[in-house]
Amino acid sequence: YASTEAAVVEGFVYVGSQDGKVYALNAVDGVSIWNFTTPNNPNKGNAIDTTPVVLKGVVYAHSADGFLFALNAADGTMLWKMKTGDSKTAPTVTDGIIYVCNQSTTIYAQNATTGSKIATYNVDGAPFTPTVFNGVMYVGTDAGSIYAIGWPTQVFSRPLTSEQLASKVVYTAVELIVTVSVAGGLVGVWHYRRRL
Repeated sequence: YASTEAAVVEGFVYVGSQDGKVYALNAVDGVSIWNFTTPNNPNKGNAIDTTPVVLKGVVYAHSADGFLFALNAADGTMLWKMKTGDSKTAPTVTDGIIYVCNQSTTIYAQNATTGSKIATYNVDGAPFTPTVFNGVMYVGTDAGSIYAIGWPTQVFSRPLTSEQLASKVVYTAVELIVTVSVAGGLVGVWHYRRRL
């Protein structure tokens, strides 16, 4: 049975299942077009555990045993796979980059076409699904933080200080931390953490 929400793209429905398969169905009549079976890991199972993401003819699906698969949307053949570790969030794909978060503290940025590593970034808890806007990735964690992470080649008008950020906050019961350290090709633009 289905274990994820469905992604509907250009007349096709893509959905993951508990039996470790990704299914492509005709959106009009439900006829199966193809299915892809992930390798079985007897210790963790291989259910597809996040909603498939479909972009530019590629289906990205994550299995419970810690692998991300890139599949040809037309016929289900595997293009590439990568080990990510446990993940409960769907990947984000934009501008040729796929961002994948695992359940520990790591965010991976991979080339969406080849699967090759571009960068990694570590945060203070398990990250949720990231959003990317104007080249900056925004992601929250289960530790109560929000990160804005950009590329070292991106031009920022000037580094932000905690005072500058705090001056824009109307209701404050927060701690604002600015980071400028380079970590595996990504730069922390700012970091917000709610004070408990």
